[in-house]
Amino acid sequence: MDTTRVGQILRQQGTVALPGVYDTLSAKICEKAGFPMTFISGYSVAATAIGEPDLGLLTQTEITDRARRICMSFEQFNDLIGVDDRIALAERFGVES
Repeated sequence: MDTTRVGQILRQQGTVALPGVYDTLSAKICEKAGFPMTFISGYSVAATAIGEPDLGLLTQTEITDRARRICMSFEQFNDLIGVDDRIALAERFGVES
């Protein structure tokens, strides 16, 4: 018996439309539209990161890191915990309001 979230969704819903995402905004739009899960592709990451098709210019680590950051944003940025740290980090990199 599959106990992963993907397995649970597939057992409950059967066939699922699976939209592709490339950043946190596109993932959140899909979530708000009611999609239970999404996927990320090498092409979408390459196109939005370097403006080129996926011709092996990005490593698997870079693509996986993008997916990790998208997932982390759902956990980290939905509350006020750590706002001071994020502001300090942004200021360190020269971001100003």
